[in-house]
Amino acid sequence: MQSNSEPDDYRELLGRMDAARARGLDIKAQVASRLVGALMNLRSSNNPVSRTATYKSLAGKPFDEIVRTLKQPEVRAKAVAEMLALPPQATARYGAYEALYVQDQAELNYTPSPETSVAAHARTSGRHPLEVIYDHFLTRDGTAFILFAARNYADRTLNAVREMISHPATLLGLGDGGAHVGIILDASFPTFLLTHWGRDAKDRFDLGWLIKRHTSDNAEAMGFTDRGVLAAVLKADLNVIDLDRLSLGAPTLAYDLPAGGARLHQRARGYEATVVSGEITYREGEAAGALPGRLVRGGAWAN
Repeated sequence: MQSNSEPDDYRELLGRMDAARARGLDIKAQVASRLVGALMNLRSSNNPVSRTATYKSLAGKPFDEIVRTLKQPEVRAKAVAEMLALPPQATARYGAYEALYVQDQAELNYTPSPETSVAAHARTSGRHPLEVIYDHFLTRDGTAFILFAARNYADRTLNAVREMISHPATLLGLGDGGAHVGIILDASFPTFLLTHWGRDAKDRFDLGWLIKRHTSDNAEAMGFTDRGVLAAVLKADLNVIDLDRLSLGAPTLAYDLPAGGARLHQRARGYEATVVSGEITYREGEAAGALPGRLVRGGAWAN
């Protein structure tokens, strides 16, 4: 990935990989299809507002009441003062205000423009960046998000991502749906790969090439010789996709983990059917009832 502080660091890593491959080592690099970062809103598991005594004092109250209370001018002034007084280590992760982007639409914009950054809003409105964060969190009835572009967006473009995807020894992956689930939502990587790089981008890739990179290339690299292409006697796993309709929905927080824990959730549209071992498991994103899958074990993973 490309870091914000050293925007050419990914090239160094690709160079090291190329050198190792020249020595005969079959090394590949796994890369993402878009920017990588975190999502914050008023109820996410980590945000600067939730660290204030004012917010903590509202614990247990109905959420709409919390939003109404935080909008009161005197409460806002107190909470903002508490945010500004937090120790540096408590706010350092939010200090890259140029890399924090307010999301004004219901659906996320994964290629945000510089003028939508928290820093830009602060400059144009005369507010402190933490005030911008506070005020934005209270829009959309307290559900508005801010996107933290931590990786792959240092120059406000996805040029580095395109370069990494184009490298002949990279694998497309990192679609993470199971870590830091209250602030990270990366399970949408495969859908963004198709909608952006296969359909919408001016410098898009050939769609068939992208699908090969994401399916058969990955299967071959991982040693799954029974899948990755459509052929007789191989495992019949596939998605039937309406590319024109393919899109990502708005992120939401679902409270369906043990003890009512929250996780970010995002639906996709345009997947007409998902087939596993020849059986339809999903239609239009809804479970169809068939459960033909099984736990895959192999090699060291079996231990």
